[in-house]
Amino acid sequence: MNQEEFLDLLSRFAERPMPAPPALPGRHVYLWHGSLDSLTRVLPGDVSRVLDLHALASSLAQAPRSIEAARRVLLQAIRSQIADLLPSDLQQVLVVTGCALLSRYRVPLGSFFEIASEHTAVVLTLPPAETNFQPCAPLPEYVSWNPRAPLDYLCNALDKGAVIDTVEE
Repeated sequence: MNQEEFLDLLSRFAERPMPAPPALPGRHVYLWHGSLDSLTRVLPGDVSRVLDLHALASSLAQAPRSIEAARRVLLQAIRSQIADLLPSDLQQVLVVTGCALLSRYRVPLGSFFEIASEHTAVVLTLPPAETNFQPCAPLPEYVSWNPRAPLDYLCNALDKGAVIDTVEE
């Protein structure tokens, strides 16, 4: 799906319940690799909700000591936040920012698929600045770094048609 088709789908989704497109088996869970402004501009304020994973993680009371513990704590916090953010039976689009944390801690996307329905769409967002970032100085040889890792992780978890990449290579 291209950018225009997706934005049209979201604007129609904001108005009425809509099943997932036939080309996308499953539910309304999408990845937006592009500007957050161009995405939120098309959504009416009463329909969109934002879940900022960086803010959520910084508000956690505990700092896990392992990746597995961090994954569990973050997943629990996401589930709790989703329950607080989303009333049922209303048209809503949950825009999730800070999705690099999902990749970093290998958080499964099941919680987002569980809430997605004809009333709720989930749009995971990745700004191009995160996936195209280049350090200003060379990194030491022992550092393994892939700025596209969050994009690759999310693309592998979603159907190809659910990925809207507005960034030209």
